[in-house]
Amino acid sequence: MSGRWRQPTYPQLTVVATDAVGTLRGLGIECCLMGSMACKLYGTSRRPNDIDVLCLNSPYDQESLKKRLTQANTRFYLVPAKDPAATYKVLWYRLREVGYHVNIKVDLLYPGILDIPNIPVSEIDTNNIHGLPCLPLSHLLLLKLQGWVHHGESTRGFERMKQPADVQDINDLLRISRRRNIRPGDDPHIPIPFKTISETRVLQYVVKRPESESDWTELGFSPHPQEHYDTF
Repeated sequence: MSGRWRQPTYPQLTVVATDAVGTLRGLGIECCLMGSMACKLYGTSRRPNDIDVLCLNSPYDQESLKKRLTQANTRFYLVPAKDPAATYKVLWYRLREVGYHVNIKVDLLYPGILDIPNIPVSEIDTNNIHGLPCLPLSHLLLLKLQGWVHHGESTRGFERMKQPADVQDINDLLRISRRRNIRPGDDPHIPIPFKTISETRVLQYVVKRPESESDWTELGFSPHPQEHYDTF
């Protein structure tokens, strides 16, 4: 059974996330989790497959930081990208268990990439059972919504196939946001242009998922899909 691959469990992902955050902090990098792992830490139902880490103050470019992680912690390793023309490498973490090992992809993201806002360290949310740093809930919800739109617009089939998972995460995040009385429009750390385009994306989502209209309304949005069916 040596070397056998298995899909990571949530406890295993938590171990990797904790080690990734700790290693980055050891390098002087303030960071927080985003993507599906952050969603899960907030209480969503879908199990993540990988780890997305937002690095807030890195003096290094992404490729240099990946290399430094592998030097600081030998559980991290790099593999070439699937695209032979790509110049970047993909960061993975090898978690050894009895009789098998688990390889988990770790993405390092920076503010500005994919319209990710630059948030103050003081706004990082650690209110979860593991005390792990997470992107604020309002940012996470709107970035998940952005991902749903981008995946739906993609010409690549594997990207469009991600939309059902996006919907599951978004619907869970909407319910969690309502319980926490989150209002993304009032968040001063979300840039105004991103808030504006998010309003349009909310309309697109409600057209496809009309049952979500009351949730978005409760969060301060004003979706009126009946006026936009011919638009989207």
